[in-house]
Amino acid sequence: MKVSHLFLFSSLVFSSFACGGQKDSSSEAAAADSTAQTAPEVQSDPVRENRSEVKMGGKDYVVTVTREPDQEGGTVQDEVGTLWKDNVVRISVTAAGEEVVSRTFHKSDFADKLTETEASGTILLGMAYDETASVSGRVLRFGAQVGQPGIGEGPAFTVELSLDGSVRIVRDSNQDTTGDDGMEE
Repeated sequence: MKVSHLFLFSSLVFSSFACGGQKDSSSEAAAADSTAQTAPEVQSDPVRENRSEVKMGGKDYVVTVTREPDQEGGTVQDEVGTLWKDNVVRISVTAAGEEVVSRTFHKSDFADKLTETEASGTILLGMAYDETASVSGRVLRFGAQVGQPGIGEGPAFTVELSLDGSVRIVRDSNQDTTGDDGMEE
């Protein structure tokens, strides 16, 4: 009987030493996960690209407007604390496959036309080619908006891009945000 007790005791001692020398990596990982601070996830608008075929001055042009997250730009925080990456808009105008003009826009291009309140907590939401306003033979017009991320509200602008690359930005003082154009009361 003494031999079996001695055997049982030595087995227990041996097994406790054998298991005690190894660390359970899964429980360590779980403990590390529960105490680690994770960086807040930064939201971004999806990449959008629009192409328009334009006839001006007897020539055929292709206008490409691409909005994408600005990898070098900053982030802003919305009113609920979510971080958003700013956008960059690239406009390319080609004729017969050759680039005529290319221009990149950032929110900073509109900064001198924004109030201090409008400049903080906003991003460049995007731009779109305005075919109906582009009636001149050398100037393309675009609508642009700077606003609150995720909400889409903010001041609108008209951007005139000349085929020689010069730019004129005008704040749209007659912005209609009601969404009821053509609606009867």
